[in-house]
Amino acid sequence: MQFLVFMRTDVYFVLQDVAGARNLYADGAAYARWWLRRAARRPGRDPSLALPARERRAVRWYALLLVVGTAACLTAAAAVTAAVLGGSWAVWCWAWWRRHGRRLRTLRRARRAVPVAGPAGHQSRGGR
Repeated sequence: MQFLVFMRTDVYFVLQDVAGARNLYADGAAYARWWLRRAARRPGRDPSLALPARERRAVRWYALLLVVGTAACLTAAAAVTAAVLGGSWAVWCWAWWRRHGRRLRTLRRARRAVPVAGPAGHQSRGGR
């Protein structure tokens, strides 16, 4: 868990110190937002240009880690949520079938066994 540096863990602060960055998270997030605006064709000034060259490289790499890591964590959380919800529905359906399945099968068999009246002497519900 400590290596999830995009979540500002202890390793993040070590990485920030090694990179010589003032605020790697804020600068990386600003750079990622700039890239999104740029992709949406909304021009603006690159926020990393105000940083020294060494810090700028670190911020750009960190922005990549920030976006990819956040997307991966959100995807994993959605998958876990879907598995829990799907699993609970599956357990509910299994329990419902165990409780009511025999009754439904009996009704189905009984319905098939009822003779169907032929055209003679049979009126339709429409009253024709």
